[in-house]
Amino acid sequence: MVSAGGIRVFIHHIAGHRGGTALAQRLADHLRSQGFTVAEIRPVDFSIGTPSVRYFFEDDRSASERLVDELGRFFGEAASRAPDHASDFTHFVPKPR
Repeated sequence: MVSAGGIRVFIHHIAGHRGGTALAQRLADHLRSQGFTVAEIRPVDFSIGTPSVRYFFEDDRSASERLVDELGRFFGEAASRAPDHASDFTHFVPKPR
């Protein structure tokens, strides 16, 4: 298992979307088994058009790219459900903790 570093993962899914809650939980369980810290699963009241991984601190870049790779493995043949890169949000203000 590759170290996931100290990043915290928040999984967002569309509230009330059929199967979304169960899929989010399976994903969280999988990521935890791979050493990632899943901080929270959050239902949201808006459509999520494109899956994404965002990092807010330069030190989290490498672990975020490992997360992208792991999402690709989790979704396998449904690759469109996984992002293809981690997005740089290091200039975002205010920073999350």
